[in-house]
Amino acid sequence: VPLLLDITNCLLRLTRDIQDPWMMMETKVLKNGQNGAQGAFAAKSISKYEIICQEKYPLLKVESGDNLYSNIAKAAAGLDSASQDAVLKLYHPSLDLSSSNVVREEMIAVHRAKLEAKKVLEKDTSCTISTDILTRLILIYLFNAFEGGLIYKKASRYNHSCDPNCIYTIHDDTITIRAACDIVDGEELTISYLGILLWSDISVRRAKLQKDKYFTCNCTRCQGDDIASAIPCVMCHARERQYILSEDVQWEEVPVTYSCIDYNASSCRCTKSSTSSEFNSILKDVMQKVHKNIIDRISERHVQDSSNSASADEMDINLEIDEQLFQMSLSVFGSKHWTTNIMLRSLMDRSLSSFNAAMLLGQLPPFDELAESCDSLERLWSFANGFNLKIGSLPLIFNQNLGVARSLVALGDDKSKKYAAEWIGRGDMKGHALAFESQGMDKVVHAIETAWHHKTGENLELNSANKYGDAMEVEDELDDLRGKKKRVKS
Repeated sequence: VPLLLDITNCLLRLTRDIQDPWMMMETKVLKNGQNGAQGAFAAKSISKYEIICQEKYPLLKVESGDNLYSNIAKAAAGLDSASQDAVLKLYHPSLDLSSSNVVREEMIAVHRAKLEAKKVLEKDTSCTISTDILTRLILIYLFNAFEGGLIYKKASRYNHSCDPNCIYTIHDDTITIRAACDIVDGEELTISYLGILLWSDISVRRAKLQKDKYFTCNCTRCQGDDIASAIPCVMCHARERQYILSEDVQWEEVPVTYSCIDYNASSCRCTKSSTSSEFNSILKDVMQKVHKNIIDRISERHVQDSSNSASADEMDINLEIDEQLFQMSLSVFGSKHWTTNIMLRSLMDRSLSSFNAAMLLGQLPPFDELAESCDSLERLWSFANGFNLKIGSLPLIFNQNLGVARSLVALGDDKSKKYAAEWIGRGDMKGHALAFESQGMDKVVHAIETAWHHKTGENLELNSANKYGDAMEVEDELDDLRGKKKRVKS
């Protein structure tokens, strides 16, 4: 036994000397609710922004569309035996559903995969892949594929967490996974499968993962407090027309006590007695409808962003829909609820796009709208900071932060430039840009950060239209604007 232990320790030391810190072992944080699920763990301490895994070529690339399952069969048919074996080693639930350990989500996935495999093989009699192998390949796709239908040998083994410590980027089918914070030896390496819905509450996150990836998340965040669902306490703050908050409560112009209906977070509990079951039922019904509408909008915008095909009329309609959803969320759930902040972020994206279009034409962004965007960005930072995620707040508001800073620099005066530099100074914009954004973005960040050091006259093409002058006080204008704005109640 001592000799065996010595050999084991030597092997462990050799493993830790390997440059690539990726390795496979059993994980306690289960991806799919079954013992034996595997994941990637740090074999040494890893510094923030360090590359952990990079794969230039996916094992399998499947075209999306109406013929997804046929496309899986076609892509798999082109694999050599070694590549197919590598794909089949990726996690997928057993086709045997007789085990008592099979969870509901996996059972649904297996039934779906068997049905789709049968349909494909009945339709395409030339396909030489067996029913069992095609069923397994479909399951592997459902459980492991990244956007674009990409499946990787190593990266596809990274489990999800609602509090991830890594971020992945994909460029020309090359996936790179970097540490988004300092990681200790032995810690599991996790990524998020949720995108912007990482900001949502437990029920929405779990529902999304159950629908798309067929597992129920039990990460540490899902077992802890849930501040994303915090709303102004229904006992402390009277509501109009059954569920509408007063405007001063919506915008926290008075002290607001928060509580959670579905999940009680220690940071947003109220000591008063709970509300009536009838009122809770009404509010939950409204909440579910708003949640559905917003998730549908996120999906629609993702499709539109991918196709870039929206006309001017469609963009106007979409803006109106987004504004209505924002007002609905704000008036019912208040300014700290996840739905309000996701819609605020969406509206802010539209404003920044219009600012950018104006700047390309040599015009300045309207100051009132830019000041409102600064106000919105401050709210987003406050909301995101409340989660205290390992990846920090910046990853989901980097573009918004950069957009506001660029627009401020475009005003041309020194005070606006200095204010832009203050936004750039939040959350290590340069480090994040270099690690996770497109090539050269770190130089853009650096240029904005240092713009206020240069003389005002150096930005001639922007300053020629500057109508605000050096006397402008941006932060004072923000407070003044906030006091003057009249928002329409839903």
